[in-house]
Amino acid sequence: MTVSGPSSASAWGPRPREGRGGLAAAGSYLADYLRQLRTGLALLGQDSLAGLTSLPLVVSGRLGEMLAGMGIDLSRGGLGT
Repeated sequence: MTVSGPSSASAWGPRPREGRGGLAAAGSYLADYLRQLRTGLALLGQDSLAGLTSLPLVVSGRLGEMLAGMGIDLSRGGLGT
């Protein structure tokens, strides 16, 4: 994927502008970050970050094969022991 021209946003959310905006820009950035976090939690059916630990982690395809080759067994919750 190619992007032409400068952008004030990235895949991880808006980037703060250096040297402009001050406290108002920081407040706006934080409000947007929290809105995105709440949206993600709602999409996952959770009302807090703590609830994310109960969700299953599904890794398949090439990444799953690579992790299995490295001895990482995600079905048991981490490094194979």
